[in-house]
Amino acid sequence: MRNTLLFLAVLLSSLLVAQSNLSSADELYRDFSRAYAELQPEQIAKLYTVDAHIINLYDNQPTSAVTGQKAIRAFYEHYFQSVTQNQQQLRLSFKMAKRHQDEFNTITDYGCFLLEIVQKDTVVGTLYGRFCTRLRYENNRWLLQTDAATTATKSEYELSSGAVITYP
Repeated sequence: MRNTLLFLAVLLSSLLVAQSNLSSADELYRDFSRAYAELQPEQIAKLYTVDAHIINLYDNQPTSAVTGQKAIRAFYEHYFQSVTQNQQQLRLSFKMAKRHQDEFNTITDYGCFLLEIVQKDTVVGTLYGRFCTRLRYENNRWLLQTDAATTATKSEYELSSGAVITYP
């Protein structure tokens, strides 16, 4: 009986840690949205592993890939400069459709995102997309290891299910 209780205590503890780790994975997306809103490329880069990959597969644009934390920072620095030059702001939110924890230290997420481009408190552009990310748990936090995105339609975004993760 004592061994059974000990086993159940260890099992419950493991489940609580796993649940805590999964909810902290949502924080990664909130931090990502915050860095977008604040146009902070260095903060975005810190959300990726050192050997991370970004794969962009958007319609009407050439396929592009960025590899490594330093290159990712440079990529966002260039992008955010154009946003700043146009006196715009960005609002990014994610709709998490599916999450699969592959192992204790990796998660694969699928979903949609909404990026609003704002100028003088007015939304002047909207981009809907789909994403597939692979997260890795390193140094007590989740980081993006692979970040792939493609175009979606407004109706695809609206019809997708899942919790919305955003930064206010």
